[in-house]
Amino acid sequence: MVRAWTVRSALAGTCGVFLGERCGDDPEIGYEVAVAHRGKGFALEAAAAVTQAAHSVGHARLWATIRPRNVASKRIVERIGYHLVRRQPDAKGDLDYYLSARGDAWNAPRR
Repeated sequence: MVRAWTVRSALAGTCGVFLGERCGDDPEIGYEVAVAHRGKGFALEAAAAVTQAAHSVGHARLWATIRPRNVASKRIVERIGYHLVRRQPDAKGDLDYYLSARGDAWNAPRR
């Protein structure tokens, strides 16, 4: 599930979910906005839409992993209902794990 958007025929950014090694069987959301289009609400709008779409097709849990120094991304996921669950180091330093969950998925064990 990927959403890309354009502004005046130029790519403004992308947003989607993917499976990786960090979050087990649960998908992770990722987004990127071109520098010229940052600060205009595109990432917030896209992340909210993709999160809702992922939950609506049956993903009870959706993760966002963000470096602690990335304040803008942390604000985005917090505004759309993700909650900080833990901080864990990897090869590049600390990484914050945010979770968006539906129903009893907050208490379900990670796979």
